[in-house]
Amino acid sequence: TLGQPAVESFFRMAPLLLDSMMVKDRAGAIRASVSHYGAWAWDTLVHCEAHLLAGQIEFVRDVLDLYHRTADPEKGIGHAFNPEMTKLHMNQPPAAQGLYVYALYIYFAHTGDRKTLRKLYPFVTLILKRALQSRGRDGLFEGTSLFPDFPRYAGQTGNDISTFNNSIIYQAARAMEHIAGWMDDAATARTAREAWQALEPSFRHRLWDKRRGFWVDSIDSKTL
Repeated sequence: TLGQPAVESFFRMAPLLLDSMMVKDRAGAIRASVSHYGAWAWDTLVHCEAHLLAGQIEFVRDVLDLYHRTADPEKGIGHAFNPEMTKLHMNQPPAAQGLYVYALYIYFAHTGDRKTLRKLYPFVTLILKRALQSRGRDGLFEGTSLFPDFPRYAGQTGNDISTFNNSIIYQAARAMEHIAGWMDDAATARTAREAWQALEPSFRHRLWDKRRGFWVDSIDSKTL
């Protein structure tokens, strides 16, 4: 035992809570809250590590399969669907889709499931390739963040380099370097490494407000 009743209670209840949010007739989908709220890709993918730690390994494999199977051929991973998940309404910005890359990385790190890794490897390399096309000045990635959750209230205009998206693609590029290494793909590993190495110093330089002592939400992609 941990000797911390509140923490121990959380660990006992977390798997039950996560299970209650799973969409029973759509393997791999999870609702964004315990209330009546639709299943969105972001709100599903963001919990993958919690599911793995809760022992829900098969569910994470279903998540990876679902958003691979429903991806748009040109725009990539879907975010919002109709209730039957048969029609795609919107996609996340390319950089934010890097969350899928990280999800595959932690899934393989937990399971060693090389069959799933081989199956999804072409897809995650495509996600990285698309994200790199949204890279602007100083190695930073462009795109409105937290779409469609009212980013305009944070001052975003559509010409944005957001802390949020760049944090995600940084993790994705570091994960992709390892994934490519597992697949003996030195060229892709090098591309991913170069991406995060270029991003890291620019992120610190451009998105940290030295005078005020905090990270900014976003900067203008045209003027920085």
